[in-house]
Amino acid sequence: MSTFPENWREVLDKVNADLNLFPWVSDQEQYNVDDYWEDIRKSRKGDCDDYVNGKDNVLADQYDFPRENLRLASCEAPYFMNVNNPGGGHLVLDVEGPDGKHYILSNGLRVMTRGAFLGMGFKPLLIQETGGQAKWVEWVA
Repeated sequence: MSTFPENWREVLDKVNADLNLFPWVSDQEQYNVDDYWEDIRKSRKGDCDDYVNGKDNVLADQYDFPRENLRLASCEAPYFMNVNNPGGGHLVLDVEGPDGKHYILSNGLRVMTRGAFLGMGFKPLLIQETGGQAKWVEWVA
C-alpha cells in the first residue's frame, strides 16, 4: 500500500517552490544541444524537464512519496509560458495525492490541481502510465 508523509500537501508546495528558485536556462544555452534531461539540482539551472526530474527525485527519495504516484506529463504550453515559442512543449510532474486528486508541479507556477492547470490553457499530450515507468500514454484530461 502506498503511503505519503502526513504533511504531504505542504511538502508539495515546499519542493515546488524551492526548486523553482533555480533560474530557467535552455538546453541549447547550457549544454549546446536541443534536448538534455538532468536533475536541476546538479547544475542549479535548467529547463522544464530538469525541474521535473529534480522534483520527482526529491519527493520520492527524500520524502518517500510513492514513485508510482509521480508521473511525468507533457503538454503544449500557452503563449504566456512560451512567448518565443507559443504552443511549445512543456513537461510537468503530475502527483496523485492520497486524496485521489492530481496536483501539477511546474516551473514558474505554484502547485495546483490538474483541472486548474489545464484551465490555464495547457493542452495535455502524453503522461507516464505509471510513475517511474517508461511507458507513456495519451494524457486524457
